[in-house]
Amino acid sequence: MRADSKCRRWPTSAPCGSVERGKSGACEPDRRSALWRVIWFILILVLGYYALQRHFRRQAGASAYHFFNTLIAVRALIRKNYVEPVSDRKLLASAIHGMLGPLDPYSAYLPPRQWNHFNHLTHGRHSGIGVRLARRRPDGFPLILTALAHSPALRAGVLAGDEIQAIDGRSVRGWSRRLLRRSLRGPPGTAVALTVRPPIGSAVTLNIRRSVLETRSVKGFRRAPGAAGRWDYLIDPVHRIAYVRISRFMARTPGELDQALQPLWRGGAPLKGLILDLRFNPGGLLGSAVAVARRFIRSGVIVTTRGRAAATRMVERANARHLYPPVALAVLVNPYTASAAEIVAGALQDYHRAIIVGTRTFGKGCVQEVFPLPGGRSALKLTTAWYYLPDGRNITRYAESRTWGIQPSPGGALQLSAAQNRGILEARRRSAVIYPATSALRAAARRRLGFTNAGPAFIDPQLGLALKLLRSQLKKPPSTAAAHLTRPFVSVSVPQSPAAPAPTTR
Repeated sequence: MRADSKCRRWPTSAPCGSVERGKSGACEPDRRSALWRVIWFILILVLGYYALQRHFRRQAGASAYHFFNTLIAVRALIRKNYVEPVSDRKLLASAIHGMLGPLDPYSAYLPPRQWNHFNHLTHGRHSGIGVRLARRRPDGFPLILTALAHSPALRAGVLAGDEIQAIDGRSVRGWSRRLLRRSLRGPPGTAVALTVRPPIGSAVTLNIRRSVLETRSVKGFRRAPGAAGRWDYLIDPVHRIAYVRISRFMARTPGELDQALQPLWRGGAPLKGLILDLRFNPGGLLGSAVAVARRFIRSGVIVTTRGRAAATRMVERANARHLYPPVALAVLVNPYTASAAEIVAGALQDYHRAIIVGTRTFGKGCVQEVFPLPGGRSALKLTTAWYYLPDGRNITRYAESRTWGIQPSPGGALQLSAAQNRGILEARRRSAVIYPATSALRAAARRRLGFTNAGPAFIDPQLGLALKLLRSQLKKPPSTAAAHLTRPFVSVSVPQSPAAPAPTTR
């Protein structure tokens, strides 16, 4: 018998199950069979994955169907059985508010009117003539507190203290502020006939063409004398200390801050100190706050955000691209300082870059993102991330929290009463007024607006403490001759009735 007779039953060209004939005549593993097994295994895994995905999609679709089916049934019952007719628009808004209610205090539905107002607050742009309204006179006619700087109203000759009598020939006696604003605003290039009675003289009708107005978020401590609309930032000329107030972090806030401070570094003696007032600042755009902080911090993390979506997990770092020259820095805060303003104050505190003066801040350590809804006329503001300061802490205030917000620096804590807070707001309102050029008109405007000096002069204690701390850092006591230039005061009669405003957190 031949030596290979035991293998004759295996065809030479056919595989032997898991073995095949080798060159030596012995049986070897079938590599092609193993490869096919791997291919089938991968194919089964892929098909199983897509089968599971389809199953989960079916479950999600069924869940969404049951969700909307319930809402449809509720709507039908209300439309059919409720005692009074209800519009679908009202039901839809109520349903959205109901879904957002249990989430957190800051997630909100923005219907068209609120959506437009939100855009104005964040971008600072609207179309109109550019006036701020004062309190209504007893006879029902509204007063103009001031025309805005570089506005069509100011160019047309509208003065502080003017009484508005008619708009486009219609008497405005008894009109609400909302109706007044709606009538004064309009598309750029359109005209409005404004009939006003100045503090001295008879009524006059001014034809004013509307234009796009930009609301400034960076302000000084008073209007500069002899320059219509320009702010004065140098609060202490002797020690070269500037004062800047940021009302809200808008898209143009970093650029406005540069415009305010760069001239003080360029001309003459260098700036040595700066007071950054963030009191009553409800926050604003995160990117704008980071850009402001980068102007004072050379390197390191400014803020970290963490959320469920990958796009919400970010680390914002400092860079020296727009860094200001080093100066002594104090930041004013109070319980109405929130959100983006707390990011700036907290970063400056963590890097020991500034003295924090005032009282503990609001404690809002979350980030909202705005999602326009179909149609573009409304939007959803949704909390998407938490933010963390450079030292890693989140400053959110919960019901059981003992620590939250940004605490003042040692020696910088100073609590104010409600009357003192009202005094600060009233002083700010009066400091924004652009008065007529002549002394007689200025006096008449102040009388009509009620800005008399009957009450005691109001002094801002927190601002005074910030000046004191900065001067001690600079180790240069003020001279007696210059004391009147550096004493921060505005002569106002502090109102006694309305309470201090609640912080704007949305």
